[in-house]
Amino acid sequence: MSSIDWDDLRKTADEGTRPIPEGIYDVEVESTTPTTSSTGKPMIKITYRVVSGPHATRQIFTQIVLSPDSAFALAIFFRQMDALGLTSDFFATKPSIEQVAEAMRLRRVQIEVGIRPFQGVDRNEVKNIIGAQTGPLAGMPMPTGGPGNFGPPLPGSGTTPGGPPAPVIPTTPSSSTLPPTPVSPVTGEAPPTPAF
Repeated sequence: MSSIDWDDLRKTADEGTRPIPEGIYDVEVESTTPTTSSTGKPMIKITYRVVSGPHATRQIFTQIVLSPDSAFALAIFFRQMDALGLTSDFFATKPSIEQVAEAMRLRRVQIEVGIRPFQGVDRNEVKNIIGAQTGPLAGMPMPTGGPGNFGPPLPGSGTTPGGPPAPVIPTTPSSSTLPPTPVSPVTGEAPPTPAF
């Protein structure tokens, strides 16, 4: 029977859970899981995978919640969907939350990643999304629990095809919104997003 290299396994575990440095990363929506929040609202858990640079293959977890009872939350949700390329034309087909989640998969985006302590351990969080957003919602804050994204940028350019330079869209809540939702060090997922 071969021996187990426990030191190597511990090193792999430590490296895999250590947060990546703060900054802007090219990522792909690796997976989405439609589910229900603790308040009974439709929710999509999202796993981003870094696709370039020294931290390629690392994963970042977050979620978005559809809150039909809050106009502000709905504006944020649809801004995120527009940014992902899921526009009014897509929603005119009356998709289910499962179809929305499926349509998000494999989209290439850029996100600004931060580091936030959670239960005494530093974890990554999605601080900003970067996309060609314009109009009255462009500067609206978004709760960290919901990443939202934008259509695929040109590689390395930070712009969408035919679009202007991509602005940074803050997702960090203002003093009047809920605090950011940390990612669980045990499950690698964010806890349910509080109701708006």
